[in-house]
Amino acid sequence: MEADFQREYRIDLMPALDSGMTWRRFCALVTGLSGDSALLAANSQSSGTSGGSGQLITDPKASERAFRSLMAPVKKEKT
Repeated sequence: MEADFQREYRIDLMPALDSGMTWRRFCALVTGLSGDSALLAANSQSSGTSGGSGQLITDPKASERAFRSLMAPVKKEKT
């Protein structure tokens, strides 16, 4: 997500959040990310969709679950 914000908006995300970016603005910018964003690609992989379209989530609880799953640490597979 940080890379998406830097690439698409020229915003360094962490300093922007630290300096008071509102939740509303953050959500608006996440919503506005292009279909080429890494976030949407990751969402497409986790939801099993292809083409970068993902799924439209309208339920607030489902949205929170999806967001948390995208922000969760990646579990390493045992070899």
